[in-house]
Amino acid sequence: MKNKSPENRQRPRIGLEVQVRVTSSDPYSKIFGWILDLSPGGLKLKAENPPSFKGVFHKGDEVFFETSDEFYNIRGRGRIMWTSDEEDIVGIKFDDLEDPSRKSIEDFLRICLQGDAETP
Repeated sequence: MKNKSPENRQRPRIGLEVQVRVTSSDPYSKIFGWILDLSPGGLKLKAENPPSFKGVFHKGDEVFFETSDEFYNIRGRGRIMWTSDEEDIVGIKFDDLEDPSRKSIEDFLRICLQGDAETP
């Protein structure tokens, strides 16, 4: 079954290319990928290794994610909301973010949406 992400959004999304590791409670369910865009409520992720989500994660699965980028580090728990087999992309809705991760996302989005490159 193929599910697509809706194009109309309640919250703005900002393009971002940051590597992320996604795991589940199953020790064999692990994906490395790239965050394609980010919002206060979730992220869109493209698989890198293995190169497909097919058979690893499914709509509704609870997942844990963590970036490894020194510049931009977020970690938390979420749920797979949609999948696209053709593009090996999934949408993850945040269920729980650590406080530093939530603040980092809020600050990043505020700066990007205001067009202000300076930090307070």
